[in-house]
Amino acid sequence: MKKLDFWKADWFLGVLVTLLVLAAINTDLVQSLERKAYDLGVKAASRTPSDKVAVIAIDKQSIDNIGRWP
Repeated sequence: MKKLDFWKADWFLGVLVTLLVLAAINTDLVQSLERKAYDLGVKAASRTPSDKVAVIAIDKQSIDNIGRWP
């Protein structure tokens, strides 16, 4: 009866699930799910762009007037 208890052991289930996950990591299904999850995350975090844009131009004349930094 001890051999039948082997299949019910918690560690056996853990090893089985780990092996299944390791076998499925490189499949197209997992990569596809990863890409979809990334796309959903980017869409959820996207914001509307601000209209407050500053353009800072550094040219020779500006450096001559202000000096080099630091």
